[in-house]
Amino acid sequence: PESNLEDRLPEMLSERPYKNIIVLTPSNNITNIKNLPTNEQHQLALETPLETIAIVEKALKDYPSIQKAVIVELPPRADCSRLAELTEFANFALKGAAEKSRYNKQISIATLETLYDFSNDQIYGSSSSTWYDGIHLHGKYGRKAYTDSILTAIRSAGLCKTSTTSSS
Repeated sequence: PESNLEDRLPEMLSERPYKNIIVLTPSNNITNIKNLPTNEQHQLALETPLETIAIVEKALKDYPSIQKAVIVELPPRADCSRLAELTEFANFALKGAAEKSRYNKQISIATLETLYDFSNDQIYGSSSSTWYDGIHLHGKYGRKAYTDSILTAIRSAGLCKTSTTSSS
């Protein structure tokens, strides 16, 4: 709890003025709801994206130096088909809440599209591996694809200027 987004983001933002922020959507609610009744699963899966948007909105309101906030959606899951569905549901809710936000011009949702270009084995590793859990990106391309997705989202949000070199 001392490292939750609601507490840590304002703490970090109070250190100095920031022009842009990038926030990873927490995945703990999805991970912890596997054995709950379906209606409770949907409710908890919906809580995380709505809370994340509310925390970012508060940051935009309280710290006017912030011009842009990029929220990285939850990565896909391969550990359980039900949790994979709930993750998709949560990401859909996140995008919808961002669009409806009064700060929708300042909030961008980073999709992790490049992760979908690879098989589960390539992203998460072989299911026969001792490291495999279907959540963490232990596969050959998992971490790189995740990083590439975030970089693509940062560029599409306009946070990264493309440099050009000229020859003389």
